Amino acid sequence: MKQAKSKIIFRIQDTLVTRELRAVLNEWCELHPVQDIKSVDRFCKENRETAAIVVELAKPSPLGSSQPGATEETQAFLNDVRTRYPAMRRVVIADSDDLSATIHCLHTRTIDSLVHRPFTPAHLLAALRLERAQNATAPSGEYAR
Repeated sequence: MKQAKSKIIFRIQDTLVTRELRAVLNEWCELHPVQDIKSVDRFCKENRETAAIVVELAKPSPLGSSQPGATEETQAFLNDVRTRYPAMRRVVIADSDDLSATIHCLHTRTIDSLVHRPFTPAHLLAALRLERAQNATAPSGEYAR
C-alpha cells in the first residue's frame, strides 16, 4: 500500500525559494501555500494532519535592514501558528544575514528548525523530520534522530 504524502504549508514570497522548495519536496509532500493565519486556519480545519509550515524570513534590504516590520510580522505569524497548532513543526528558511531574528525565534521556540540558503535536500528534509523521506535519502542514518 502506498503511504500518503505529508501535508506541508508554506509562506514564501520569493518565487525562486518556492521553486527550490517544490523541487526538493514534491516527491515527499503535498505543498500548499498560505498567506496569513486565517488561511492557515482554513487549511488546517480540513487537513488536521498538516505536518509542518515552512516560512521564509524577510531578506535584508541593500541598506542593511529588513523591510519595515517584515521580520516582526513573520515572528508574530509564527507565534500565532505555534499557539494554535503546537504539534505543527515550524521551519524557517533564512539567508545568513537574518541571524538576529532567527536566533530570537529559536530562543523563544517560535520555530523548531532553521535551514540556511542555499539549502540541500537532506538539510530541508531533516528540518521537517519527514521520516519516510529521510530514511530514503540520508546516508547511513545521518538524520535518523
